[in-house]
Amino acid sequence: MLCTLSLSAQQKIGYLNSDSVLLKMPEYQKVLQDVQTMEKKYNDELTGLRNEFNQRFQRFIDERAGLDQIILERRMREIQDNEKKIVEFKQAAQDNLKESYNKGKAPALERLQQAVSEAAVAEGVDLVIDTATSSLLYIGPNVVDLTSATLKLLNAK
Repeated sequence: MLCTLSLSAQQKIGYLNSDSVLLKMPEYQKVLQDVQTMEKKYNDELTGLRNEFNQRFQRFIDERAGLDQIILERRMREIQDNEKKIVEFKQAAQDNLKESYNKGKAPALERLQQAVSEAAVAEGVDLVIDTATSSLLYIGPNVVDLTSATLKLLNAK
């Protein structure tokens, strides 16, 4: 990938690591604590489900030789249902943790974005690069967007 930046003497590029800034923000720390608390509750529940599964499976192993075929099949279905419940719960917990994290993180990210924009303007910076994600956090008025020109060149070939 070829990337060319033409900088005049007045243009300034700034950078920051958004991860390290976020970790110092109290509202983000609260989000992390809340998600960790929720994760512990989910892990405790998952441990209970796994213990229940293990007990049921062990009972099945211990008694299977003396069971009629119909009872054997019913217990096998119960074990499969328990296993399915564990997988479903684990997925739902992961989805909920991710959603809670993203929802809780959003206000901190908005506040960070606003602060970056204000700091960039105050420092006379035209472009701010986030070293944590390799993304741009702020683009000032003197920076040229090469998207259209690049697409034109690519489509011409």
